[in-house]
This record gives sequence, C-alpha cells and structure tokens, in this order.
Amino acid sequence: MTVPLDTERRDDDAPAIAEATPEIAGRSLGAIAWGRLRQDKVALVGAGMIIFFILVAIFAPLLCRIFDVDPFSTNTDQLDDLGFPKGPWAGASWEHPLGVEPRLGRDIFARIVYGARYSLIIALLATVLTVVLGVVFGILAGFRGGWLDTFISRGMDILLAFPVLLFSIGALVIVSLTDWYRDSVPAQVAFLTFVIGFFGWPYIGRIIRGQVLSLREKEFVDAARSIGAPTRRILFKELLPNLLPIILVYATLIIPTNILAEAALSFLGVGLQPPTPTWGQMLSSSVSSFQLVPFYMAVPGMAIFLCVLAFNLFGDGLRDAFDPKGTQ
Repeated sequence: MTVPLDTERRDDDAPAIAEATPEIAGRSLGAIAWGRLRQDKVALVGAGMIIFFILVAIFAPLLCRIFDVDPFSTNTDQLDDLGFPKGPWAGASWEHPLGVEPRLGRDIFARIVYGARYSLIIALLATVLTVVLGVVFGILAGFRGGWLDTFISRGMDILLAFPVLLFSIGALVIVSLTDWYRDSVPAQVAFLTFVIGFFGWPYIGRIIRGQVLSLREKEFVDAARSIGAPTRRILFKELLPNLLPIILVYATLIIPTNILAEAALSFLGVGLQPPTPTWGQMLSSSVSSFQLVPFYMAVPGMAIFLCVLAFNLFGDGLRDAFDPKGTQ
C-alpha cells in the first residue's frame, strides 16, 4: 500500500523552520580584509613591532626620565683618555643601558629613543604629503581626462625622471647655511618632510590614475551621474571608498622607504642638524670609531632594520588581505 507524500508545509512548522534557517549576513571588504589579516601571523608581528616603535617615540621623554638619561648632555667620565667608552659594549651599564657615544659620552639609549621620534615623525608626515598629492592629482587626471590628464601625466613623468637625491642634497646644503634653518628644529623637520614627500607622489599618482580610469566606467558611477549627482559626490562618495585599500597598502609600504630616505640624508650630514638625534646621524658619527666601538654602529643600524622590516611585513600582509584573489 502506497502512502501519499504530504508536500504541503504545515503552518505550525513555519516558526521552527525560520529559527533553524541561519541568517545570511553580508560582509564588507574591510571585514573580509580584517579576517584575512588576523590569520596572517607575520603581518601581526609586524604590526606589533610598529606599535612598539610608535610607543617608544611617543614616550621618549618618559623613558629618559625613568632611566635618568639625557640625549643631549655629555659625560666624559665614562670615557678613557682617548675618548672611547670604558669597558665593552660601548661602556654599557645600569646607568647607561646601551652605553655612551665616543668623544662626547652622550647616552646611546636616550638618543635612540629620541631618534625614533624624529625619524618616525618625518617619515609619517612625508607619507601623508605623498599620499595626499598622489591621490588628488591621480583622481583629477583619471576622472577628468583630456588636457588636464595630459598635463598631470607629463608632470609626473618629469618628476619621475628628476634627480631627486642630488637635488635634495643641494637644497638641504643651501638651507643649512642659513641661521633660521640651523636654529629651528621644526623648520628642519618641515623642510625634510617636504623634500622627501613631494618627490614621491608621482608613484602613487600613476597607480590612482590607472584605477580611476577603470572605475569611472563602472555602473555605479553611471548610476550616480544619471541621478544628477555632483562631481564632488562622485569623487568622494563613489570613487574614493573604492581606492582606500590601495591607498592604505601603498602608505604602509612607502613609510619604510621614507625612513630610509631620512636616514640617508642624515647620514650624509644634510638632515637634522646636531645635536638633534636621528638614527642616520648616529650611524654617520659611528663610522670614525667603528673598529674600536662597533656596538655604537650596531644599535642605530638595528633600529633602522627592525623598523623598516616591521612596516614591510605589515604592508605585505595588508596587501594580501585586500587582494580579492587571496585564498586566506
């Protein structure tokens, strides 16, 4: 005997079925990227190192007070008759955790933590300047097109072919001869920020321009135009949110480049003027005593290496997290 199948759903089962059905929730690109980034242990290590360096830079005065050291005061009592630190490891002790500098006896630990402050400030401000200029000119060139695109693109080509290093050295040498530059640390920071950040914007500008050329033909842009949305709304409400992942990834990858650029200029003697401490300046001053006090060169060199490595690891992880073809 065949039992007929009851294909009709009873009304009493509807609430139970509704409760058993899982709710489907959409995830934004930021949520997806954060989920991928949390699984990337290497990127998280880089982020932790970045936070450590930022905290060191912020609390540099507090750290110096805790250890009772000063980055500017000299202490020749810790030096021998030839001007070199007494004892191994640059004369490291409880009073001077990382030793003292040759000839002047300034505390290396205090100068390292203050050097982190100036190096990161210049690198971050230069990155902000680079990103702002690159995004603005890249969006204008890609969205407007025509003669404006040609003008901006040729300007980017000229800057990319410009001898930036030679010009930077020449400009910094000239301004370093003036009293207003030598006597003002904010003026030195501002000028270094401009020199490092201004000449870097064409790189991100070309990337943003290429993305905008693709995005301006998308349906959501045509829909915004069809309802009469002004150009400002299309740029800031439609295009810019789709460019944020690229901007974030590029910013994290250009910061270590700017750190190295500031260190290189300070190493050549055209960066921040003494006695203001920077990592590059400490490397430069350690060259003459490297054979007898190699630890003095190792400390700022390791600080630069770890800081640049941290930003590169985090930048690579962030790039993989925003990659739509990623498998994580």
